[in-house]
Amino acid sequence: MTTPAVRTRARTRPARAAREMPDALWTRADLVVTVVLLAAGVLLVVLAWFGASDTTDWDSQMSWTALAMIGVVVACAGVGGWLYRGFARVRVEARAVRRSVGRRIAARTAPAAGADDAVDRRRVTVAGMAHHHRADCLLVRGKPVVAADETLLKPCGVCA
Repeated sequence: MTTPAVRTRARTRPARAAREMPDALWTRADLVVTVVLLAAGVLLVVLAWFGASDTTDWDSQMSWTALAMIGVVVACAGVGGWLYRGFARVRVEARAVRRSVGRRIAARTAPAAGADDAVDRRRVTVAGMAHHHRADCLLVRGKPVVAADETLLKPCGVCA
């Protein structure tokens, strides 16, 4: 039987890990900056609204309208920066995935170490194909291959 203190610590550790979300697109700092800029933008718009509502003078209202426009720009900058940071992190992750997939494909398609040269030079085909392939070509992998007559068939564009 565990003590209540041990149970409490065991419950809080997964909760903290779930809140930190290390694989999230945005960090807490990104969220704080975005919220501050949005709040500042909304505050400027509201301030301009109340400032312009008390006057009928065109020049005075234009000053308040300019302040409101600055508020909209600040809010848009916050959202734009937030989206930019998210898209930048997506690009980084996409590049990492492409590299990983490329390495896996290269590892699968690389000839086996110490493979016999005679086997590598042997050309094969599958019934109905118009090209001859290397024995380790991806286009014939897993298919019932037969020896190919290189004079009757075109060379494969992938493995030639």
